Amino acid sequence: QRVMSFRAWRHWFVGLPWSLKWFVILVLLRPLVDALYFLKDISPFLSPLYIVGGLTPVLIAASYLSDSFPEKRFSGVDLFFVLWAWLSLFNAMVLVGKDGLSVDSLGHLLYFVTPAFIYLYVRHFIQSKQDLQGLITTVLYSIIVPSVLIVYENLFMPLSTQLSRDMTRFQGIWADVVSYGMFFTTGLLAACYFFLERDTGVPDGKRVRVLVAVTITGLIGLLSIHHSASWIIFIVVFALFVWHSTGGRTSLSMLVVVVLVAGSYLIFGDAISASFGNTIQRELNVIEREDKGIEDLFHGRGHRWAAFLALWEPMPSLSKLFGVTFGTLDMRWQSVPVRYMTLRGVHSDYFRLLFATGLVGLIAYLFFLGGTFVRSLRLPKAERFLVWGGLAILVLYSVSTTPTLYATIQYICFSIIAYAASPGTATLASPTAPRFRPVAQIA
Repeated sequence: QRVMSFRAWRHWFVGLPWSLKWFVILVLLRPLVDALYFLKDISPFLSPLYIVGGLTPVLIAASYLSDSFPEKRFSGVDLFFVLWAWLSLFNAMVLVGKDGLSVDSLGHLLYFVTPAFIYLYVRHFIQSKQDLQGLITTVLYSIIVPSVLIVYENLFMPLSTQLSRDMTRFQGIWADVVSYGMFFTTGLLAACYFFLERDTGVPDGKRVRVLVAVTITGLIGLLSIHHSASWIIFIVVFALFVWHSTGGRTSLSMLVVVVLVAGSYLIFGDAISASFGNTIQRELNVIEREDKGIEDLFHGRGHRWAAFLALWEPMPSLSKLFGVTFGTLDMRWQSVPVRYMTLRGVHSDYFRLLFATGLVGLIAYLFFLGGTFVRSLRLPKAERFLVWGGLAILVLYSVSTTPTLYATIQYICFSIIAYAASPGTATLASPTAPRFRPVAQIA
């Protein structure tokens, strides 16, 4: 099940310098690295997650020092990103200075700065449309293991489960079900892109087979993990794909989506109701105040957000503008649980970024995403879909989880944004772009 043929992908990979090649290997092996998360309970020094997390900034820095590392041209979108990145770095350094050097504080520092490092790195990496396609193909290869495992769990026995809201959720060999969901949503995005992209030298039949295989596997996975956010994102990405496939004809797109959703419900109705319908009904009940308070929205996350906002609201204006760590410089606010307010425990990237980088940082991040969307309007159909789908994954997951802290999302979404943000995006898609080798000629 290959889109960019393995021969073409290998030719592209072999032609990369080591300052770029290591990143492709990391993207390819990331699901296996994440699967070994449990080793951190034995020792941080045995954990591949910690090792890879610590080595990533080091490898990026070494790549910058390499003569083979490509240059990048600055774009207007980068201004907003740089502001957000500097606020992230400053807040992280203040926190390390306050808590002192330790495994925990260094881990917190890496969580803060790695997203910025990854984006800056892929802005240099992607020098042509082929580089984008190479990375997207690598993402498709990387989800083979999760896809095989979810099929195995359904055919034979689950490897691990999680009981939530009276539902048994398959967890596979990963730390949480969200990881499974992110594999399936990003895999669908990649498969849909290659179906729309006609400049790959790959027969239509192969593109169809890959799309069908990824879609079916994704549906099996979503029916197994019962994760509402992943369901919504999967549907949105597929709807964007249909809209672009029909040439932007909204009425026809809506008809196709309705027919496909109705057909799926007729076949898998009971399973979909159990996996997705019941959860949506609970949220509607909360909104209508039939059973619980409004804080119980999003599986009770509203209580957590309200509690953190109650801590944030009386903090100094400087903390609200630039990040809560500014408040910890004052003894009155030393007891605020900054570490929990700025990591995954918040269960929302919007609140996390508000606390971690302040109103200024959150607004800069949103303008960064908005600027990327505006730039995508001039792209060809396939690339425009890819950007819109990547932004949808980031924006929608950010409501109830923290996608910018998940490597799966960082690698694909930031690479897509980097392609769109380049001031020479139109040039990158041309046959004369640097390091561009038309796939059709290689395959």
